[in-house]
Amino acid sequence: MSDNQVFHCQSIHHRETASFELLIWIDIFITCLHCKNTSCSYRNHFPAMKIKLLLSLVLALLVTNVKCQTATEINVRFNGFDKSKHKGFVEVFVPDVVDPFRQQFVIDQNGEFSGNLNIKETREILIKYDDRTIPLILSPGDRITLTLNLPDLLSGRTITNVKLSGNYSETNKLILSIDKHLVDWVQSSTNAFAAPKTMDVLMYKEKRINEMDNQLMLLDNLIEDRRIKETVFITWAKSKIRYAAAVDLSLFPFMVRYSKDLCDKSEYFDYTVLISPNEKQPVWFDSYFNYIETLGTSLQIIANTSNEYSNVRNSQVNKSLQNFPVIYSLFSSLPNGQGKEFLIARLFQSKKESIPAQYWDSLPGKINPNLIQVITRNETIESKTITELIDSFPIMDKEKKALLELYSDSKGKVIYHDFLIKGCPACLMELPKYKELIDKAGKDVRFVFLGVKMTHAELQGIIAKYNLPCQLFVLSKNQFAFFERYFNVRSFPHHQIVDKKGIIIKEEAPGLSQYQIESILKKLEDVKINSSEKN
Repeated sequence: MSDNQVFHCQSIHHRETASFELLIWIDIFITCLHCKNTSCSYRNHFPAMKIKLLLSLVLALLVTNVKCQTATEINVRFNGFDKSKHKGFVEVFVPDVVDPFRQQFVIDQNGEFSGNLNIKETREILIKYDDRTIPLILSPGDRITLTLNLPDLLSGRTITNVKLSGNYSETNKLILSIDKHLVDWVQSSTNAFAAPKTMDVLMYKEKRINEMDNQLMLLDNLIEDRRIKETVFITWAKSKIRYAAAVDLSLFPFMVRYSKDLCDKSEYFDYTVLISPNEKQPVWFDSYFNYIETLGTSLQIIANTSNEYSNVRNSQVNKSLQNFPVIYSLFSSLPNGQGKEFLIARLFQSKKESIPAQYWDSLPGKINPNLIQVITRNETIESKTITELIDSFPIMDKEKKALLELYSDSKGKVIYHDFLIKGCPACLMELPKYKELIDKAGKDVRFVFLGVKMTHAELQGIIAKYNLPCQLFVLSKNQFAFFERYFNVRSFPHHQIVDKKGIIIKEEAPGLSQYQIESILKKLEDVKINSSEKN
């Protein structure tokens, strides 16, 4: 059951309980009005009963309105949709560092889908279809209707032919009309993957910040020319430019020949204060969350490898904790603010099974209690095997059969998946290291490379250069939708493991771009042991 469905079931349960209790008290109250028995126990408590009746009435009204106050309704229609030609799935994504929400919807034959989201505050949500992401600002209880011209959407053109309603309809019309400009500006920047690997990190920092400043100037000119006064839109647009630069700056030092003398106290990393002001965001934007996650990964690499923390790492007594104490200390020393709290919460969430009690005891003074509640709740574990999930997924029989055949001889083996997309520099950077990983992993681990938006010949040509003993599979749009849903594929490269029993390991697997071969081998060995223990 989805989070969305759980929310509605809980609302209905409490609403029915409150309503039933109210009816009981009304019945007793009316009976007592006509009762002539002065010794009646209910009649003796008549004043208290009136208070109870009033409280029950208030409770029923409050609970009945829970859904109206918090459920956000989305209705989307794609004009020009053809089920035989176009991707039949769309994803609605609510970004967050520790509590992201993703739900996949099936588009009906009329090109429509609708659904409800439970959001507690105004924030950006993303509607993802094929290559296009549609950003929208939504608030609790909002009702939005969006009509899009699918040919315009798929061509990459600016979205202009749109019908839109909702509390932030004017903001969203501005976002849809200008988002393409922002995407083009950001993509023209010297991104971390494409920048020359011989460039000095401080030179790259200066260049990338200059690009950011120029883009902000272009945005200011556009805002002035169009006489835009809408403050939420202006904040959203500036954040998209600033945090895109921050993501590149967080990544770049680790795309080149990384110097272990570089650390979070180096001059290079002062951009974290310049670009991410220490203040609460007026609206939670995807660009902000993306930056916080990327910065967290970079800081963890520093904690694991930098000379600055070598003595602390070497003095670590409990080796099972790996470098967690170093990372926790580094995050805790950051300036107070939302970013710091998100980083600490995400760290505990990703390693919660292995963190000793004394660290958990220190959390209440460091992060918001609501974040603690999120990271300590029990997650639902998928119990179906990958073949069972494929079998029930609503795609054409031909596409379904091909996926089932991919896993037909995988019983008793751990499967390591690598998703590659055409034109992805980061995907290619990993490939030279795979031969050693595959050789060391052993025969009970299968490596599957899945190509997205490419032909089989293109995927084969990429892998053939490295002579890798692996399996290749090119995904159709609807086959890829399966992995988007169950593997949570959002960016590339993406790595995921399926254990010996065919159960998908929920968290993303480590990849060769950010982890050493030994770390991946350890993860594979842990999966082997855990899945064997289930037998």
